[in-house]
Amino acid sequence: MFCESSTFLSCYSGECGTCHGCIGGENNPYIGYKFPIEKVNLMRRISDEEKRKNKIKKQFQELKNITLSSNPEERMKQVVSEYDDLSSYHKRMKDITEGVLADYEEGDTIPVKYLSFASLVNPSIGGTYEVEESGYLYRMEHYKSMYDLDSDKFDDYVRQFPVFKEKIEKVMDEYGWISREIPGNMPLETMCSGEKYTLIQDEFMDVLCDDPECTLIAHCTIETDPPGLISDYYRTLPYYTHNKKHELCALCALK
Repeated sequence: MFCESSTFLSCYSGECGTCHGCIGGENNPYIGYKFPIEKVNLMRRISDEEKRKNKIKKQFQELKNITLSSNPEERMKQVVSEYDDLSSYHKRMKDITEGVLADYEEGDTIPVKYLSFASLVNPSIGGTYEVEESGYLYRMEHYKSMYDLDSDKFDDYVRQFPVFKEKIEKVMDEYGWISREIPGNMPLETMCSGEKYTLIQDEFMDVLCDDPECTLIAHCTIETDPPGLISDYYRTLPYYTHNKKHELCALCALK
């Protein structure tokens, strides 16, 4: 029920306007009134969050506009037409990516589209973030560690990929793994370092093994394959997760 007489006070119960029942006393509506500072602060935080999201969306749109084409030749034509050279394009990509990620703190939930652009550059920002669409963690330091390798070590990890591929496909054949929908006899659970890991059978976004050596084989090999065929291959592999906080490929999880 709404009050018969109005005041500058507003009811924060979410059910009425200025209510005697909420602020106390039909004859004196100011008696017992308590300013709801917690709710006011919450509204301010919501407003600040909306401003932050709008800023990020604007930055991301510029980033998206200069990488519209997935075709390398078309993208290069676009870069040449809009930037002086490739280095200025890369610098702008890095600046915008860092601008987007700078508005997040480690542990925040981030849309995968923002993180996907981070994989195109080497942002100075590290940390671990939760991927909004899947709930899995994205460890920026794993990707960045690839950039710390010298050329010989980088090539060494790339040369290990065929060995990794042979070994994990042997595991897949042993258990009759075809896909997440048809896992064969792949164990649903396994123990690693005293922790229980479960086989991932649902849809997931770009999960890679978190074993330090295994993840570098993946990152380095994917880096050498612009068309994305290696990246697509890694998406077909069986993975295990520990509460979406740590993932291992079947080769590392079952060895």
